[in-house]
Amino acid sequence: MKISRYKRFMVAALTLSSVLLAACGGGGGGGSVAGGGIGGTGMTSGTVTGFGSVFVNGIEFDTDGASRDVDDRVDISNGSDDDTVLDIGMVVTIIGTINDDGVTGTAESITYDDAIEGPVAAAPVEDPDGLSKTFDIFGITVIVERNSTVFAETDYASLAKDDLLEVSGYFDGSGNLRATRVEKQGVLVLGKSGVELRGNVKGFDGVDSFTLSGVSVTFD
Repeated sequence: MKISRYKRFMVAALTLSSVLLAACGGGGGGGSVAGGGIGGTGMTSGTVTGFGSVFVNGIEFDTDGASRDVDDRVDISNGSDDDTVLDIGMVVTIIGTINDDGVTGTAESITYDDAIEGPVAAAPVEDPDGLSKTFDIFGITVIVERNSTVFAETDYASLAKDDLLEVSGYFDGSGNLRATRVEKQGVLVLGKSGVELRGNVKGFDGVDSFTLSGVSVTFD
């Protein structure tokens, strides 16, 4: 399986054409994904649908003793507190085993990171059917569904320009991010708000600037 490399950044300042970064890091993961499912031997990727243990793709995973890496915060599950760390709608990757019955298993590790975190560029546009809205974050079109997307600290009706959102979901064949969960982190404050942007680095000048997903980035 081919793994794309990601870059994660804390933004020090935002302008219409550039992002100045105060700090940076790196990680790994899948690229544009059409949906969840078994990602390989011992690996399951999908949306959290329930607790009691953790339910992903219709499989109930026993998580007692499993390591949890949620937004780069690592701890250990006691098998009953997962709903205080994770939430319905989060797209996670679980390393572990699935039992012969195909509906139960044991997790060794659970990893979650949002697909994108940043400000809504303009007021969301609602489709004529009134069941979905679209908006852009760093040039990525995000689609939320009134009846299926999970919202935290906001709701379908309240989404607005400059909302700082953490979005989990899947990229469709057109490159749109179909949100399974949206959490509002606050409202954009230039020079202070932290964001995450992922993509392939292009046009690196060898010194202190490059382009990432259409955004010009400079850094110390």
